[in-house]
Amino acid sequence: MCWDEQGCEMNQIVQNENLCLTEEQDHYLLTLYPPFSPDIYQEVKCACKHASGCKRVVINLSGTRYLDSTGMGVLLLIRTELSGKISKISVAGLSCDMQRLFLVSHFSEFFTIESMPIEVNSGQFEELSEKILYLLANYSNGDTKAEMQEVLRLIYLLQVYQMELEMQNEELRQTQVALQQSQKDLQDAYEMSDFGFLTLDTSNTIIKTNLTMTAMLNINRDDLIDHRITDFISPPDQDTFYFFRLQALKSQVLESCELNLLKSDGSHVAVRLQCEGLNGVNNGDVKKLKILVRPRSFQHLPDLN
Repeated sequence: MCWDEQGCEMNQIVQNENLCLTEEQDHYLLTLYPPFSPDIYQEVKCACKHASGCKRVVINLSGTRYLDSTGMGVLLLIRTELSGKISKISVAGLSCDMQRLFLVSHFSEFFTIESMPIEVNSGQFEELSEKILYLLANYSNGDTKAEMQEVLRLIYLLQVYQMELEMQNEELRQTQVALQQSQKDLQDAYEMSDFGFLTLDTSNTIIKTNLTMTAMLNINRDDLIDHRITDFISPPDQDTFYFFRLQALKSQVLESCELNLLKSDGSHVAVRLQCEGLNGVNNGDVKKLKILVRPRSFQHLPDLN
């Protein structure tokens, strides 16, 4: 954002104690500063005349927690003044409560609700602080009343930006909670799958497995982790696994084999192993084999390819 010699924004079209209209890259931004003075309706009409030549107008309510009857009237006046002249009118900067109110009210029929708050960053604080310092330094060189009103307006803006940051932090916190729940759901799905899962390192050592796999072999997870998978393969099937692993390392398709695994009581369980070929894979798991273990009793199910 640039300033002229008087400390005004160069892209600013209309500015007063009630509102500020600026020309952005692809839209006009009309920022409102409630509570409004009695001049608000006339000032809105003036701002709408300037904005009528643009395809899109975004109304920034600056994190407003609520709107009184005057505020609602201002929004309807903007909608009336721009009707037929603007293809899209959006409302941004609403608090979460106000967004919910808009969505369940008839106002959602008149305006598009911007789902994300207007971007706020440290640069905006620096720019506002710089302008406040500029005005204070030149306080005695002009209309002192107007200058002080501008300083107070900018201080109010700083408070608004702080409020928006708090709202964004709350949204981030809620997103983090949702992500944590999603991760838990995925972990539960992994642990309780109908299939066993094994992750092997380069020496065929089991480094990760799920509860289904431990139940299949009737063994504790600690008795599987850090043990070689060959310890749980029946002797006649050792070669089968060797060639299966060898093929998986040089293949680019799904590889599979059938063999018998040893349970903790010495009995056998017939399984089908499936593993995606790792040839050409370029990531941190390039040397790790991730194997799906399916009991032969599930033979009627299709291959997972």
